[in-house]
Amino acid sequence: MNGGVEHTLGILTEAQLLAAIQGFRYFGMNAAARVFETALAARGIDSNVHDRSYWEAVPNDEAIVRAFESKYQSSPNAFAPVDAQSHA
Repeated sequence: MNGGVEHTLGILTEAQLLAAIQGFRYFGMNAAARVFETALAARGIDSNVHDRSYWEAVPNDEAIVRAFESKYQSSPNAFAPVDAQSHA
């Protein structure tokens, strides 16, 4: 979120971007996935356009937290248990 969509396109490999798109889709954040699909296909378009689209899809970090929590509630077995000792 800090550097914007164009920054993300510049620092991640295509494989990493495709994994991020898949991750957004997994967590039900299809609009965010589409932002990066569009940005990949349309490099060179004014980065503000992509940023505005991303901010509409993901207005704040809480939106990501809510998507995770929703997925966790619907599919808790998809996540490994947390080892309390490793986080102490």
